[in-house]
Amino acid sequence: MTKEQEQTEELVKRYIHLLDKQLDNLNSLNGANSGFEKIQKAFTSSIIDCIKKAKDRVLEVKNGAVWDNLVIAFFGETNAGKSTIIETFRILFGEEERTSNLKRNPEGVDGLIVGTGVSDCTQVYKEYKMKIFGVPFTLIDVPGIEGNESLYENEIKNALNKAHFVFYVQGQNKKPDAGTAGKIKKYLREWVKVYSIYNVRGVASNYDEEEERVSLLTDGEKKIERQIQDTFKDVLGSTYMGNISLQAYLALCSKAKFAPSRTDLQRGQGKILKYFGGAESVFAFSQFESLINLVFQKAQNFTKEIVEANKEKHKALLHSMFNEIQNVSEEQGKSICKLENLIKTFQKNVTQDFSASKNYISNISSRKYDLIFSKISDMAMYAISHSVGDKKAYCKRRAEEIISEVANSLQDEIKKEIKSLNSNIKKRKKDLDQNISYASIKGHQATLSFDTDFYGALNKLDFSFGDFGNMILAGISAVGVYFALANIWNPLGWIAAGATFFMWLFGGRDKEAEAKEEMRKNLNKAKAEERQSFNSQIEKIIQALDDSCKDITKAVDKDRVNLKKLRNYVQLIIQSIKTEYSKLNFSEYGKL
Repeated sequence: MTKEQEQTEELVKRYIHLLDKQLDNLNSLNGANSGFEKIQKAFTSSIIDCIKKAKDRVLEVKNGAVWDNLVIAFFGETNAGKSTIIETFRILFGEEERTSNLKRNPEGVDGLIVGTGVSDCTQVYKEYKMKIFGVPFTLIDVPGIEGNESLYENEIKNALNKAHFVFYVQGQNKKPDAGTAGKIKKYLREWVKVYSIYNVRGVASNYDEEEERVSLLTDGEKKIERQIQDTFKDVLGSTYMGNISLQAYLALCSKAKFAPSRTDLQRGQGKILKYFGGAESVFAFSQFESLINLVFQKAQNFTKEIVEANKEKHKALLHSMFNEIQNVSEEQGKSICKLENLIKTFQKNVTQDFSASKNYISNISSRKYDLIFSKISDMAMYAISHSVGDKKAYCKRRAEEIISEVANSLQDEIKKEIKSLNSNIKKRKKDLDQNISYASIKGHQATLSFDTDFYGALNKLDFSFGDFGNMILAGISAVGVYFALANIWNPLGWIAAGATFFMWLFGGRDKEAEAKEEMRKNLNKAKAEERQSFNSQIEKIIQALDDSCKDITKAVDKDRVNLKKLRNYVQLIIQSIKTEYSKLNFSEYGKL
């Protein structure tokens, strides 16, 4: 194995490793639910298909590579003159099969591979091995690409895998049409270096006048030549190497010993030799020598030419891989992006729902807390001004009733809000499912099923409302403490001193006003001092809502993150391919 072959083996191993590594990355992602797995499978399957095809193509290129001699494939439409050119090479450079046949059939063997005008004469690719001035090379006759080339696609692929150069023969006296250009692009673009051969068409009768034998390329032919060059440049870009114009039929007739069965060629040969006055004049006029010189130049330096040719194949392979994976990524990425946005919108809306509920609960709790003291204050003012019997017992009883009434009301308000929140989020989930069901990943319907994690989190909203009551009462009970003491009716500074109490009972209206003012001060003081205790209990409810919100958004977040990872892994594949392409593109001539 040559050094260059070993380098190619290393390249192939590197490509395979790169592709396998990214396949493992894609398959390693695990979603929070079966819905993500469906999306992952749908997305990755299309990428994996591309990667598997790329791996097969890598091996095809590796196995098809020829290292011991230059290989040139002749490509073109049927009857363009491919076989005519190859037959001329066989004659000029003593191709073994032709030489052996001639020994057995000295009357003539040439022309048998040349088409008669029916489609398609060449139906399988055929290799012809010979030496040009002692340097080995191989010519491949490839089936024509007129309309049924799909029947010979494998033969065409095999030929292109082996070829280091392609000569595309344009055999019509006009520029390539759109259909031909499309086929050139399909089969040859960026795969190997390509030369065009403009095979000027003509038979013996085209050269029976002296002025027709002055120059092969008339002004009209030169115009067609330029059009061919322009078309190939547009279609093939940097892989197009230039054009050679010649007349293959004349070149063949100047050298051939036609088989007896090809009387048509024999007749034409006789006329041509007569018109030009001899074989050498015919051969010189045909300009076939320019093609021989090009092949000899390539064959002489075949080691470096082969390396460069195989380098081009690897570049083309990487470019093809890049395009296929990029196209799939872009196509599927739109759907993935839509799914990500749906999830992010759901998370945003859920967070906003929870925030609104927390604000409402905080506000209603604060208002209810204020209401307790407002009602107690009204009750106390009434007790001071009116005969209510045992004022201490009356105030204690009424305070407990007010606290219970407001606590139950607050409990009902929070219960109603939580139920509304629960209902809203379930509706958002239903809407999310419906929107996602319209998203398609390569023909698969995508459904995110968050049942376990999602509804587990959602169920946390279904608090025991007895617990709510306990939380609320724990916060409000501090107020009740002021009325629960049995020993004196002066709980924690409700009335500043016992003297104030007696002024209230016996001091008349002025003293009643003072007692009310003192009562208001002490109630306000108690209200301020106990607000933190009350708020801490309400905060437990708020914290429970925060925990539920986090659980619900987290239940879908893993899938959103993994969807993003899917796209990122594909971008890594694309970037890795671009890196390998750059390495080849900037490598030294004749080296991998």
